Amino acid sequence: MANKKLAVTRSCAIAYCDKQTAIHLLMCKRHWYQVPRKLQQAVTRTYNPGQETTGRTSPEYIAAAKAAISVVEEKLQLHNKPTDAPTNKLNITADELNDPAYDAMAAQISEIEDQRIINEITAELGEVP
Repeated sequence: MANKKLAVTRSCAIAYCDKQTAIHLLMCKRHWYQVPRKLQQAVTRTYNPGQETTGRTSPEYIAAAKAAISVVEEKLQLHNKPTDAPTNKLNITADELNDPAYDAMAAQISEIEDQRIINEITAELGEVP
């Protein structure tokens, strides 16, 4: 009988996502691909193989993982709001949300916010963004 390695899984780290992923991965593919590339690299670079079983998680990994989770959850909050409810303090309406110009502006704001978070994390890790 061949010695097969038991696949251990856990839920994605994103709130309300019950997608199962390999235990060494932070989140499911759907959510991971929403994390900016530099932040993905920070998470991967600071990961210690086996940390999920040894408990030897570095403060740098925790910071990078929290930032990655925060980025995705912030993006999801924008997409999960009812279309008839204001989306922020500016009281953006459902009609404005369906306007292509608003979509372009929201994408720009999202990129700026992603870069701000990346800059904060890389500064904490002692790297130049």
